[in-house]
Amino acid sequence: TYPITILLVSWNLTDDWLTRFQFFLADYKKVDPVDKARAVERFREYNYDIVVLDENCLIGDYPLIKQFTEIQPATRVIVIADSPDWRKARQAFQSGAIEYVPTSINDGEMKKILKDRK
Repeated sequence: TYPITILLVSWNLTDDWLTRFQFFLADYKKVDPVDKARAVERFREYNYDIVVLDENCLIGDYPLIKQFTEIQPATRVIVIADSPDWRKARQAFQSGAIEYVPTSINDGEMKKILKDRK
């Protein structure tokens, strides 16, 4: 078990990527899925090391990333994008995200990103 805690934030808790990531992240200390409406509240309860955030949660709300890093500056935010776009990526990075990756990323690549961000 890796000693990293991860919060998976999705617009819709039935998203395919959410289910997939939950499965291959099972080796981590704590992996909690949550919807956007409860994300900040859950984050305050348990300061997660990494937030994996569905880009659909950011439509018109890039400050959501800043909320996580203001609460816990050491938190790393990774944005998962259905349709990667350089403008959205730039906004995510300017708001404090450390990675912006497509949902099509394979499990090995995602594990490497998480390992490199410990």
